[in-house]
Amino acid sequence: MTLLVTFSCIFYDLELQLGMTLTDYRKQAGLTLQQVAERMGVSHVAVVKMEKAGNPKLSTLRRYADAVGVAPEELVKNLTNSII
Repeated sequence: MTLLVTFSCIFYDLELQLGMTLTDYRKQAGLTLQQVAERMGVSHVAVVKMEKAGNPKLSTLRRYADAVGVAPEELVKNLTNSII
């Protein structure tokens, strides 16, 4: 496997993990996609994309954390990479 392919796999895996983490926190907060979107000031489609292995900017991730009532660090603290 080339280095580029390896890095691509690593980042894809992390994006999937982040998406699942975002979904988990939203559901724990008892919020719908639409409610999170309204709190963030974005469309629900944007929230869906974030939760489906999106690659949000740090500022967007902070707004998501605020919308679901957690610290931004909580969203990323348990990300691991099983590929490495």
